[in-house]
Amino acid sequence: MVGLTFFASMWITNDVALITFVPFTLVVFRMLGDARPIMLTIVLQTVAANVGSSLTPMGNPQNLYLFSYYHMGTGEFFLTMLPMVAVGGGVLFCMVFFIGTGRQSIVVPLVQKTGPLAIGPVIRYSILFLLSILAVFDILPWYAVVVVVGLSVGIRQLRKVDYGLLLTFVGFFILVGNLGSASFVRVGLERILAGRVFMVSLLASQVLSNVPAALLLSRFTLDSGQLLLGVNAGGCGTLIASLASVISFKLFAAYDAGSSWKYLWVFTKVNVLFVLVFVGLRLIQ
Repeated sequence: MVGLTFFASMWITNDVALITFVPFTLVVFRMLGDARPIMLTIVLQTVAANVGSSLTPMGNPQNLYLFSYYHMGTGEFFLTMLPMVAVGGGVLFCMVFFIGTGRQSIVVPLVQKTGPLAIGPVIRYSILFLLSILAVFDILPWYAVVVVVGLSVGIRQLRKVDYGLLLTFVGFFILVGNLGSASFVRVGLERILAGRVFMVSLLASQVLSNVPAALLLSRFTLDSGQLLLGVNAGGCGTLIASLASVISFKLFAAYDAGSSWKYLWVFTKVNVLFVLVFVGLRLIQ
C-alpha cells in the first residue's frame, strides 16, 4: 500500500493518491481482521504521497505552481528533485521492510464478485487525465482543459467536495496574500531569504502549509531550486504542513476517532525523522 501510494502520487497528485489508497487500506485491514499496524501504515502512506509526489511537476500543487512561475525546464525540475525523492523513498521502504518483519500468514476471506467493469468511465477519465498532463507541460491551454474537465465531471461530483477543508486553505492563501503586501514583511523576507531559501521555506511550510509558503516566498527569491526543495521537504513535519496530511488524518479519524491523538503523535515522530533526513541531505550536497 505504501509503495502504491508513493509511485501513484507522482502522476495523480499526493491528495488524490491518499483519497484513493487510504480508504483501500482501511478496507483491506478490516477484511483481514488485523488492525494492529493500520495507524503506522496510513502515516507512512502520507509520507509516501508527500515524498513521491515531489518528483514530478504535476505531483502536488506547489510543484505545479513553481514549475509554471519560474518557467522551469522538465529536465531541470527532475534533476533538482531526484536526490531528495530517492533518499526519502529509500528511508521509507527501509521502514516498511522493518515494520513488515515477523508477520504471520493471513487467510484472505472470499468476497462476492462484482459486475463487469464499466469501460465508458475508464476511457473518459483516462482522456481527462491525459489532457491534464498535456496542460501541465503547456502543450494544451490550461483554461480549455479546465472547461472540458468541469463539463465532464458534472454537478453531482462537485457536491461531494469537502468545501470546509478547501475554505481552510483559502484562508491560508488570503493570509499569505496580505502578508506579502505588507512592506515590512517584504523587506524582512528579502533579508531572511538571502542564502537561506531552503530552511526558511521548510520552516514556513510548518506554519503556513507548503503551498501558501511557495506562493508567498516565490515573490522574494529567484532561487527556484532551493525553494522547490524546501517546500517539498516542508511537506513533512506538522499536520498542516501539507493538505494531503490533513486528508489522511480526517480519513483515519472517521475510522477510529478515539485514536486521533495517538495518530498525531505517531505522525509527528515519523515526519520529524524525514525532515531531519532532508535537512541532512541538504547539508551534505
